[in-house]
Amino acid sequence: MQTCGVTQLPGHARTFTCLQAPLLPLSGRPPAWSCCRRSHQRQPQYARVCQATASASPPPPPDRAPSPPKQQMLIYVPPHPLIQHWLAIARNEATPPPIFRAAIAELGRLLVYELGRDWLPTMQRQVYSPVGLADATFVDPTQPIKVVPILRAGLVLVEQIATVLPAQMTYHVGFVRNEETLQATSYLNKLPKSFTAEDHILVADPMLATGLKIYAACIDAEINDKGYILPGLGDAGDRAYGTL
Repeated sequence: MQTCGVTQLPGHARTFTCLQAPLLPLSGRPPAWSCCRRSHQRQPQYARVCQATASASPPPPPDRAPSPPKQQMLIYVPPHPLIQHWLAIARNEATPPPIFRAAIAELGRLLVYELGRDWLPTMQRQVYSPVGLADATFVDPTQPIKVVPILRAGLVLVEQIATVLPAQMTYHVGFVRNEETLQATSYLNKLPKSFTAEDHILVADPMLATGLKIYAACIDAEINDKGYILPGLGDAGDRAYGTL
């Protein structure tokens, strides 16, 4: 399954998630290290952090079965001045909710544009221009991207992606975090019963602390003992909807 999150992948420890817009699939591709290495060759400015998905482990004791290889996060930070600009506006505590929403939506649009370079399914056709026949590449409308925003703030992040993705379907998932235990609980699940092996799934949330393969506007320094990302954006949902 080509996915950025949501369900368990056969043979993989966990699925993909995405920070301010997600990402590339593992299934059907080489190991992420070689994929990332090729990315360095094509566009060396894209990957700020690149780690192998499989790390070597010492041999297990004779009476213990070998553990599966560990998967490590891959984080891509496109060094685009517009991404840096809108991130700065979103960080600013003086930014009012309407401008904060616009900044997050614009970050989502720009990051989806970046992640789509090697990920969108395409098809080859021929078209007639006014003066002749031309080969043409289209984004395949028969394979819509399955977009999964994490409510609430994920809704803002995907507001503008329809201007980038020619074909998409949107499913909603809602989580709330217990501020004492820091554990998340799902209160809404509108996912389909299953996804196919051909599905391209994009999970969107403005701020994440963990994941597998992520496209991000930045990499923040730390998470404090209250579970807040620092310097972060504050509570993105409250800031977007004016409920501080």
